[in-house]
Amino acid sequence: MVLDLRELIAGAVKEVPFAYEQALEGAGAKTLSDDLQSGVLQASGKAENHAGYSQLKGEILLEGIFRCGRCCKTFPRTLRFPMAYPLAETLAGEDMEEYLLLEDGQLDLSDVVNSQLLLELPYRFLCKEDCKGLCPKCGCDRNVDSCQCDLREKDPRWAVLNGFFDEEETT
Repeated sequence: MVLDLRELIAGAVKEVPFAYEQALEGAGAKTLSDDLQSGVLQASGKAENHAGYSQLKGEILLEGIFRCGRCCKTFPRTLRFPMAYPLAETLAGEDMEEYLLLEDGQLDLSDVVNSQLLLELPYRFLCKEDCKGLCPKCGCDRNVDSCQCDLREKDPRWAVLNGFFDEEETT
């Protein structure tokens, strides 16, 4: 979505409201996170001009179905992130990463929203903070069942002694 801010920059209006919505499915969802299965991305807010200082302010809302990074179950989650960026048409010595640079008085809002989300989203999602995950040996869900698998790593240097005490010596 391209936001036209030429009237705002010219001073004809004080603010330009915006509302952006995007459905996320399949590969489109995977570009944001490997754990995002599907969802709806919404961004709303306004671009304001305060005596020559222009700023984009708003909120990003992501309602999605995520896959737990430990137990692989899917669960719904709603995430909200604030968004605030100063706007500029040209930069003279300022830090370019701080400002959103307008091209011909326009701003591609979808790029801004996706970039902000990539910075805000966690690397992995958990269905709950104390999720125990899956057993690496038998694959059972440790949130539901407990298994008797021995998860201690055995040092291969001691493999020669495996079974040493299990067998009785006959003399």
